[in-house]
Amino acid sequence: MRLFVIIVLLASIFFGNCKQIEKRTMFKKGIDTLLENNRQKDSIIYADSVKMAELQQMNKHLNLTIDSLKSLYENDHSFDDNKFYMIVGSFQNENYADMWAEKIGHMGYNTQIVMGRNGFNMVAAKSYNNLRAAVDDIDDFRSRIVDNAWVYVKN
Repeated sequence: MRLFVIIVLLASIFFGNCKQIEKRTMFKKGIDTLLENNRQKDSIIYADSVKMAELQQMNKHLNLTIDSLKSLYENDHSFDDNKFYMIVGSFQNENYADMWAEKIGHMGYNTQIVMGRNGFNMVAAKSYNNLRAAVDDIDDFRSRIVDNAWVYVKN
């Protein structure tokens, strides 16, 4: 009997009561939940960093493409003379194009008629040998001649 009492006393000292056991279990569940949340956050952070690296690579590629296109259109070395035209009118009827070119010519512009796609006769008020110069002048032509002037690139 004495041995039984000693065993019960030792068990109660080491294990405590049911509430203490429950508290230890609850605390362990809280730690497990926190650890799982941290794992999820870490995986999200990793996925975001991978996505960010992909976006940076795409941005770098796009910037290189933009730079190469700029150099292609801003430099004169690869184009024939007067490849870019400031178009101020486009007509299917050649007589209308001639009359419009004459009217624009009286305004002081050296006009020419450029054949476009689908048989259109495009009236050019000015020609350029680089795109940047043509684009820089477009607002001037839109305010002085027609509000829908545009730049045509001849192939």
